[in-house]
Amino acid sequence: MKIGIISASEKNKKTQIEKICDFGAVELYRLDVCLKRKGTLSKRIIKHLVKTLEEQGITICVADKEFSVISGYGITVVCDGRDVVLQRAGQAAMLFAERNGIDADFLIDGGSFNNVCLTSLFLLREKRRIYIKNAAFYEISEEIFHETGAVVGCDEPEKIIRISMNSSEQFISSGKLFASLCDFRVVAEELDFGWLSEENKRALVSILEKSGFLEKKRVKIEYFLK
Repeated sequence: MKIGIISASEKNKKTQIEKICDFGAVELYRLDVCLKRKGTLSKRIIKHLVKTLEEQGITICVADKEFSVISGYGITVVCDGRDVVLQRAGQAAMLFAERNGIDADFLIDGGSFNNVCLTSLFLLREKRRIYIKNAAFYEISEEIFHETGAVVGCDEPEKIIRISMNSSEQFISSGKLFASLCDFRVVAEELDFGWLSEENKRALVSILEKSGFLEKKRVKIEYFLK
């Protein structure tokens, strides 16, 4: 499997490609694409980029949204890796509580069945009771009871730390304090390249995790207090 990491460059005169490393059975490549103006992709640049990828046998790439246009040429482009943080929402919430000195119960608002269950199971290691606001509450609560024997609540206590699975700006909040998804950084030592943006790192980690090439325990998250 070969993965390309695409970044825009105003220095190079043409697209440059370089193999970074072997990550197990995965080969990682860096592609610097020449853009005279940020966000401007001409047909010539697109065709040359696609040709470069095809010649190298790369069919999946990590890139900013401006490069998603190449998906029309049979290249899979992953721009969003927010699921990496959402799957670790329990860890993020605990970091938020510890750093801000908040002692309160947790309420998980929205989110997919899988992510809510993962978050609940993590939080129940520290808390005796958590609360869930979700259209699939009964299915989720049954799964959690089956796994842990814990009963989750569907009401909303007065003092809580809210985990808003569908909100990027106020991902975790308590009163007037809040943290966005961008306040949490993904840490994977083998993939901590200095030139790789946080957004692209999340997308890369997401691909590798879903493909089974990166174990979840090898990925951590950090919280930057505002």
